[in-house]
Amino acid sequence: MLFDKDLINKLKTEYTSSLGIYNPAWNYYLGKTDVGIIYNKNYANTSKEPRVYQHNYIRQFIDEETSYQVGLPITYTSNSNNVECIKDINFYFNNISSTLDINLAKTNNIFGLVYEFSYVDSITKEFKVKRLSPLEAIAYCDVNGTVQLFMYCYTKELDNTKTKYWEVVDDKFIYHCDENLNELASESKTPHFFGYVPVGIAYFENRIEDTLYKILKNPQDIYNLLVSDWSNEIGDIRQAYLLLLNAALEKEQFGEIKESGIIQLIGDKANANFITKNVSPEFYSSYREVLKQDIYSLAQHIDNQTQIQSNTSGTMLSTRINVLRIKIISNNQSLKNCIKMRLRCLFKYLSVVENKNYDFRDININFQLNLPRNNYEVAQIISYVKDIVPNSILMEQFDFISNGQVAFDMKLEENKQIADNETSGMTNLDKIGVEDETK
Repeated sequence: MLFDKDLINKLKTEYTSSLGIYNPAWNYYLGKTDVGIIYNKNYANTSKEPRVYQHNYIRQFIDEETSYQVGLPITYTSNSNNVECIKDINFYFNNISSTLDINLAKTNNIFGLVYEFSYVDSITKEFKVKRLSPLEAIAYCDVNGTVQLFMYCYTKELDNTKTKYWEVVDDKFIYHCDENLNELASESKTPHFFGYVPVGIAYFENRIEDTLYKILKNPQDIYNLLVSDWSNEIGDIRQAYLLLLNAALEKEQFGEIKESGIIQLIGDKANANFITKNVSPEFYSSYREVLKQDIYSLAQHIDNQTQIQSNTSGTMLSTRINVLRIKIISNNQSLKNCIKMRLRCLFKYLSVVENKNYDFRDININFQLNLPRNNYEVAQIISYVKDIVPNSILMEQFDFISNGQVAFDMKLEENKQIADNETSGMTNLDKIGVEDETK
């Protein structure tokens, strides 16, 4: 689809409208929640400074899930066993950014939607990838979910006016526009050779509705309000009221009493005392624990800080995190189409620049779950299946091996060196000194 001014204006309107949905998700990830707003509003007409407690479960779980998903590098295998193709993939992707997949997964976990724009750097002519959130970009897709038109906004470095610019991408050109989507006279449109919009998209089925932000916002707010209330009860002695008998105070005297801590009473019958609220600390504690358990349950996570049973075998650990494992696998599936588009764009680049012809459909994308594994039990299982499963796949079952094919190649090279050494008569280093001692 070529540049369509009416369509991109509609997209910009849709983008502006969607900010009201996605900005709160970003704010909650940063810890800017409604709890602080509520307390500041309640304390607006007082001289007291509120104690606002904020435990950011949303960020905690998003960071955990991202680490579980892509904390170990994604590996690629070829159905046709094209070794050179795999080497090119690893070379180019590793040189883009070491956090390429981490940023992709994290953005998807925050918003339930993420874009990835592939392009060729205008100066270095290298293949590049830019990750963009729905706070920066929007895409027009066909019924199959393929991006037909894409636009994203940015501001220029050191521009104090914070003027927003747009870049619009179709299947032939990249258009450089001002904030009103008029093409810049100073920058002509840039052609690209992809022949399609080089943008991948990853998303949850129900977009932001399936995110931890939507699931946990209300329980987290209630949890933090509860702990904040209890903190302020203690700090402000709100669980007590001042009782004055046969005495009266002017409103202006309240501040003096608070500052000095002294109450001057006149007359023998005057008296001052506190009426305290009998709120059981166990009530707050038990209610807090109930909320905490609900939060972990809704997020499908486990609390690693709680005391667990003495059985900490690999089987037991796997059982405890089984629900979380299923969730992580599902989240990874949402990233695959986006990464496939990245591969497709890379292969197009290699075809044009280096005359290398690869098929992105030949490549398998393999996620390695960064979850606890019992290597001893893995080794036992491998001993039973080593004759029917490729060694490179078996090696990846250990948590200390991120790329089974590379590890297998290293082992073959090591075996070859050992064999060559033995053939040439070189002394085994482990036996040095043994023969001398027997002489």
